Amino acid sequence: MNKFTKLFFVLLIFFNTLKLSGLDFWQYPEMAEKHAIFVGCFPFQFSFYGDQYFDILHPIFFIDYLLPVGLPFSLGASINPFDPALFSFGLRAGYHINFNDEKLDVYFLYTVDIKIEESIKDKYPGKYTSIEFGGRIGFRRLFGDFICLNIETGFLFQYVFIGITIKCN
Repeated sequence: MNKFTKLFFVLLIFFNTLKLSGLDFWQYPEMAEKHAIFVGCFPFQFSFYGDQYFDILHPIFFIDYLLPVGLPFSLGASINPFDPALFSFGLRAGYHINFNDEKLDVYFLYTVDIKIEESIKDKYPGKYTSIEFGGRIGFRRLFGDFICLNIETGFLFQYVFIGITIKCN
């Protein structure tokens, strides 16, 4: 038996004994049912690296649509239109997890962002385009009938986005 097979059996035994009664990976969360549409923005960012730990950004707007398929997948888009030095837009693909809480939506995202930056350096003036991609974890908590607090974090928890979301249906 090689190392991979041993590791597979150890993980199989571990996950077989692990029981989370309030967790369901296969059903839509009650708050994020099929055809749900979430529209929101992230005006705040906390950074855990570099010199600046808190920043009020030019708002990043997003929309997420939960697809009417068998599993709780969503597709969305984001845009940062107001920053004069950095314009970005991107795609958001998500998977939502049911915690049997009617006001909670927990999800995993994979994002692809296209950024167009204006260089202010004298040596290399001009616009530069880059593509960034990566995973995110987020959650929405519903307050009232349609207003949500939304928090997302990215790679290695280097930053946290905090925003407001509106559930449209």
